[in-house]
Amino acid sequence: MKLVAGSPFEWVARDIFYVGRDKAPDRLLSEKASQERNYDRLTIEIARATLSNGDNSIDIGANAGYILKALTRISPTGLHWAFEPIPRFVRHLRKNFPNVTVEQIALSDHTGIADFHFLPRDPACSSLLTRPEIESGR
Repeated sequence: MKLVAGSPFEWVARDIFYVGRDKAPDRLLSEKASQERNYDRLTIEIARATLSNGDNSIDIGANAGYILKALTRISPTGLHWAFEPIPRFVRHLRKNFPNVTVEQIALSDHTGIADFHFLPRDPACSSLLTRPEIESGR
């Protein structure tokens, strides 16, 4: 993903990545990719168990819309909101999810203004938090 971030091929590469990641055996995935896949699977499993058609959802840190896609399929007639601070992801979400309210903002459990640590080559690791162990050299 790091090689195509921000390129015209980014969205195709992301789709291929998610399909491959979802179908690959655990032994072929890095520990991080396996953890991310399990987190996403559990999130979607919880959504399926708790949402019905017509229910509403909120996707905080919607990124490229992988979880949002599942939420809108589970409840196609519900109201859905996506919050995402990275402009290229916001443009993608608005284009591909026209019935979702997409807000370009990072959310926190604190009121106020904060610095957003954007990692262009690894946007999923971008955060409001300062994390030297992740940001070092980026």
